[in-house]
Amino acid sequence: MTSRLGYWLAPLPVLLGLALAAWLGLSEYAMLRDTIIRFVAPGAVDLTLDEPGSYTIFHEADGVVDGRLYSAPTVGGLQVAVTAADGSAVAVGAPSISSSYTVGSHSGKSVWSFEIARPGRYRLVAAYPGGAAEPRTVLTIWRGFVGGLLKTILGALAAMFVGFLGTLLLVLTTYFRRRRLARLAPTVPQSL
Repeated sequence: MTSRLGYWLAPLPVLLGLALAAWLGLSEYAMLRDTIIRFVAPGAVDLTLDEPGSYTIFHEADGVVDGRLYSAPTVGGLQVAVTAADGSAVAVGAPSISSSYTVGSHSGKSVWSFEIARPGRYRLVAAYPGGAAEPRTVLTIWRGFVGGLLKTILGALAAMFVGFLGTLLLVLTTYFRRRRLARLAPTVPQSL
């Protein structure tokens, strides 16, 4: 651009990049909030898992389910087992990456993980040895928590970076075109 309009338009790519980053963050937040499975342990929950892959089980030290607060600082002694609809056991172990979340008023820390090869119905049972009923606590299950979070962060950073580059390109293009035109403009002789 040869006019100053390029300078006025320069903030647009950065603003679009920031808007896209915000949209990505809000979309991920809504997806996480809507896909969480929350239940009280000890207890059992039937799961319909739509995608194969890794699922993480989190502990909410102060969790609320159906308006009731469950407070348990640890899940010491709690055992978790997952079985497929055909009765086959699914291996449950420590998560490969320690992670935590805060979504609204809920926060949790990763405790276990399991992986399924195909979608379907599964049953998760969380129990204390000897059938103890206390302490009651809240567990949550999310699929691909860390992967989804990393994808969102990297996508937001990429959107901001591309926006910044677009602004820089617009400013530099406008500057160099105006400079070149100024050099090519005929010089007017000055009268004495």
